[in-house]
Amino acid sequence: MGLLRMILALGLALWGTSSAVQAVELELRPDLGNRLSKLQQIYRPTEWSETFVDLPPNRREIDRASLNSGGSVPWKIVHLSGVIELGDLNKLKQFVKEVQQGQHQVWTLVLDSDGGNFLEGIAIGEWLRENLSSQDPDFHGSYVLAGDECLSACGLIFALSSHRRSLNDSDSSRFIELGARVGFHMGFLSGKLASQKIELSDAMNLTYDIMAAYMVLISDQTSPPDLIVEALKARDAETFFYVEASDRAYDLGFIPVSAGPLSEPLTTNALSMSHVYQMCARLLVISQIPETIVNEDYGFVHQADEKTVKAFFETRGGKTYRGLFASGESCLIGLSPQGNLMLDVAEGWPPCIEGDDSEANWCAVDVELSAYATNGLLADISACHMGRLHPAIYTESQVTDRYDFPEGFGLAQITREVNMRESPAFGAPVLAELETGYEFRVKDCTVTLDNQAIWLKLVANGQSGWISARFADVYYATLTQADDDFEAWIE
Repeated sequence: MGLLRMILALGLALWGTSSAVQAVELELRPDLGNRLSKLQQIYRPTEWSETFVDLPPNRREIDRASLNSGGSVPWKIVHLSGVIELGDLNKLKQFVKEVQQGQHQVWTLVLDSDGGNFLEGIAIGEWLRENLSSQDPDFHGSYVLAGDECLSACGLIFALSSHRRSLNDSDSSRFIELGARVGFHMGFLSGKLASQKIELSDAMNLTYDIMAAYMVLISDQTSPPDLIVEALKARDAETFFYVEASDRAYDLGFIPVSAGPLSEPLTTNALSMSHVYQMCARLLVISQIPETIVNEDYGFVHQADEKTVKAFFETRGGKTYRGLFASGESCLIGLSPQGNLMLDVAEGWPPCIEGDDSEANWCAVDVELSAYATNGLLADISACHMGRLHPAIYTESQVTDRYDFPEGFGLAQITREVNMRESPAFGAPVLAELETGYEFRVKDCTVTLDNQAIWLKLVANGQSGWISARFADVYYATLTQADDDFEAWIE
């Protein structure tokens, strides 16, 4: 055994920890059942979900105490915290065995760890992955909850604890709650051990093992190559590629979840077709449809004629309409029985069921939709990712030219006449009436429980106020993700 392997056996892969290391602690946490039972996907929740509710149009009349009231979950909840060390895989196996008491009981893993031994983390993740791939798995999936972090070796456990996910997320098993973080980086030698004389082959072997774990994610199509690309940039104890419950996480194959309004279905009240097109384009980018140079450049939806738009908004719980992307994929939209927007994307295009032109840009199709658009998707195209203003927007910028990028990011335009209100609420006092075409800089954003959901703060006529995001177009918002580094774009 080479020197590096010996050091690893003694816990070399522990990073950023003091001499007083807190070993992994495993607990059975039935008290988390109520919390987990309320979580709903922020992107493409379906009517098949046990926690999903197709809400009525006027959200102000809803008694939210009665919604997603929670309760027990039909599985055991195992909570893992502390520093991951050699031998923890066997420790976890034994703990689960004792919890199940010889019966086939489904269980889930909640992670809250700063990391530890990379190789042990990989071993735990692979064991979970094998369980999910079995004919009758008893492992339900992994969660990182709000206020917690899963870093380094823990991040690999989380990433590996899945198998290939389908386009509709029916087999998803890695959930990040809004307010949680998962951090990825590469292996390294910590502290004084970094200056130890070691065999090059042993150092390379550790790198190969970690890269092999990431390559499994690519070969099984559970995460795209971008995850490795970003992790390779983080090479020390203080540097991480952080993933939160954002569109970026969804793009990487993880499932952002929330018990709040971001995961609620999007009502079509005051919603324009322009925003529908933008949300379709956003979903195409973060879906599991392979990204190509064609859909990267031409991933926009052809506009529908006025007759089709009118027919769509007047047909509740009825037809599905298909719109073509210029790159060849389809945007599928419909209305739920309660009037919320249903939305999905697909490769190719289903044939029209009406008229002679089977290749029309927009038409009714024989497709049943189950996926819903959410407030979270509207927030993303309004530069309000995860319910907070995109960090690249400099609210005090004096730039007035939207083409002056990135300084121009944050400029927006009123798309239809709208009232600017004193606070982000439909019943708040009106401060001003803003005309179509009026340009402004976004100062802040928020998510509310009313039927507008996403509100933008601005200054107009010397007054600070709020408008519904449904009446504005934030330049560049549809092209950005929560963690975009615009300086890197320029370089």
